[in-house]
Amino acid sequence: MRALRLPRLSSLRAFDHPGYFAVWMGALISTIGTWMETVAMGVYVTEVTGRAEWTGGIVALTYLPSVVLSPLGGALADRFDRRAYVALGTVAQLLLAGVLTVLAFTHQLSVPVVGVVSFLHGCASTLINPAFSAMLAELVPPRDLHSAMSLNSAQYNLGRIAGPALAAVVLGARSKVPWT
Repeated sequence: MRALRLPRLSSLRAFDHPGYFAVWMGALISTIGTWMETVAMGVYVTEVTGRAEWTGGIVALTYLPSVVLSPLGGALADRFDRRAYVALGTVAQLLLAGVLTVLAFTHQLSVPVVGVVSFLHGCASTLINPAFSAMLAELVPPRDLHSAMSLNSAQYNLGRIAGPALAAVVLGARSKVPWT
């Protein structure tokens, strides 16, 4: 008897390319971390100020750069080596997350600092997103580009689900707010 073979899904073909899979996994981990950070900053700002509008202001600072910097991000994506450019932007985001972590655990975190870090994170994200999207086309052949773009969208949405869920678990497990 022949073994049952499932049909190979063309929507997953981009995963056949090791470079794409590595970038996809890294992006998923980064997206989850970003959403965990976003939830934690919202909880922090709301608990410290007692005002939801401050939390909304922090979120606005995160997304404000996209209004102004998106065209610049696209231009820069065409001027530099995309892999190095995305790596540099990702390191900047990592350093910003590290600053938040250190300040929270040393009880030095403040709402203005969260605002500045949120704004800078938004700048970095806006500047590297066009290069990241363009880089996907370099990782897979043209016949698998639709798969790569679809899987990238799935990765982002999976991170938007998993990040806040993990943040809720972590925040629920804490015995005391580290920033008070």
